[in-house]
Amino acid sequence: MRTFAAVALLLLGACSKEGPIPLADAQSREMIRDTIKSFHEAHDKGDMTTIKGLLAPDVSLVLSHEDVIRGYEDTVKALNTQIKSLDSGRSTITGKELINIKGETALVTYIASTTTQRGIISAVYTRTKDNKWMISHLHETWSPPTKK
Repeated sequence: MRTFAAVALLLLGACSKEGPIPLADAQSREMIRDTIKSFHEAHDKGDMTTIKGLLAPDVSLVLSHEDVIRGYEDTVKALNTQIKSLDSGRSTITGKELINIKGETALVTYIASTTTQRGIISAVYTRTKDNKWMISHLHETWSPPTKK
């Protein structure tokens, strides 16, 4: 029965216009989506420990066209300041991810929404030697908050 299921999956993949996504890319895409989710959940909760674990050592950050922040420590400080300025109880929903993987680098763009803001996030992820995807660059463009 397992052989039949495997053959059926291969045939379905062969019939699609683009063909099946290679397993490595599919796993990488899922890992990147998990990192996006983890980042925003930690950001909403003010969990800097989790955020620090998601950032590459040479990370950079652009916050709403204000400034380019370079380096791990300065980026952590900027994110911490940003988190402290936000309403508590914030919950971010993400979607419409476009993930373009080229070797050890991925360009990722997605929409993020809260109850008062909507943003377009562009990020560069790099894969470490142990196959973990880390945020190397983050560019957040958020709309002005709406009044509640």
